[in-house]
Amino acid sequence: SDEFDFNDTDINNSNEPEEIQTAKTSQTSLKRKRKQTEKAREGEAQKKSKRKTQI
Repeated sequence: SDEFDFNDTDINNSNEPEEIQTAKTSQTSLKRKRKQTEKAREGEAQKKSKRKTQI
């Protein structure tokens, strides 16, 4: 599902052609996905380190 940040004026600039708008939105969603995966990885690393300390 594509999430749009409607506060981002770059994305909502109606003066720009559609291709540019979609390119911008796909870039921002990619950045979001990257952040999510980074967070997930960090979480996994924390779980692993917790397991190690428990043993």
